[in-house]
Amino acid sequence: MSRRVVVIGHGMVGARFVEEVRRRDPDGERVTLTVLGAESRPAYNRVLLSTVLAGGLRPAMVALPAVDGVDLQTGVAATALDRTARVVHADDGTVHPYDELVLATGCRAWLPPADGLADPGAPEVPARGVSLFRDLDDCGRILAAAAPG
Repeated sequence: MSRRVVVIGHGMVGARFVEEVRRRDPDGERVTLTVLGAESRPAYNRVLLSTVLAGGLRPAMVALPAVDGVDLQTGVAATALDRTARVVHADDGTVHPYDELVLATGCRAWLPPADGLADPGAPEVPARGVSLFRDLDDCGRILAAAAPG
């Protein structure tokens, strides 16, 4: 019987994990993989984001290869874990049962506690004119804001 593995996070680590599992079990006979990725796009190489921002690469060029035999759900964030029932609840209302759970959530950009960086009403939200730089969406916002002066 196939083991159900749910991976929360489809960044570089989550993508590499499912790639390795599929390499070892190419037909999915032993492991069924479900991946929940909060970002709306499949995994990409974050290390190359500065090159995308500098114009040396297009966003599509940093995409990591897709892995066959994986139930990849992009734009779906895990919202709760029920370890007793062994299920993951997602923000789209779905529930994902698992035998094994992998947390590959990465990190978030952090705003240092300096005056003017954060929105006064929400310390985790950048103030107007402040940009974080962690993902492809950030690249797009920075490029849009960097119009020739």
